[in-house]
Amino acid sequence: MKRIIFLFFILILSINMIYAIPQIPVSFIGTVKGSDDAVAANEVITAVSNIETKDTTTDASGVYNIRFDADNPDTSVKDGLVIGDRVEFKYEGSIIKTITVSDFGNTIVDLTIPKETSSSSSESIVPEVETLENESEEIINQTQEGEEQINSTEQLIENNDNLTEEGNLMDDITEKKDEVKNNNKLAPYIIAIILVIIIIIIFFRIIKKRK
Repeated sequence: MKRIIFLFFILILSINMIYAIPQIPVSFIGTVKGSDDAVAANEVITAVSNIETKDTTTDASGVYNIRFDADNPDTSVKDGLVIGDRVEFKYEGSIIKTITVSDFGNTIVDLTIPKETSSSSSESIVPEVETLENESEEIINQTQEGEEQINSTEQLIENNDNLTEEGNLMDDITEKKDEVKNNNKLAPYIIAIILVIIIIIIFFRIIKKRK
């Protein structure tokens, strides 16, 4: 009788110890590659379950590791994964794989980023490149306009210099005209003086002949 009671006590204790053992978490581990089969390093992978959402970043070898807690059967509220739950793996918001939980512990799930998803980052760069090209063209146009303004300014300065030279030439011509006018004004007086001198000379010669 004592042996039966002892064995019953051991059985109850063993059952309590089994229930007291914490549930093994569900871990997903694998390698992420692009459509060209190259490892996707430093990429953010998102795992979505019906309990929670978790993010992780791949290492330099493209390896990721995401862990979910298993459901605690001692509680009435579902607080973790159970066998049969679905988990979606996403990259940049797009679902790249969906699996069903079949076991606790580590589960290897390799992921591949589709071409249209892996190229989205390069496509997002295209508008930036086009914007830079447009800005470069605008700067070049502004530079050309500035050069044209400089050339027009230099042309104006050259024209002003030519006008200045022409003005100086006109001043010289005007001065010479004034000199000619002044000489023309003096010409009658000079002619009159010469005539007077000639008349005086002729007068003295006549007087000498009479003597």
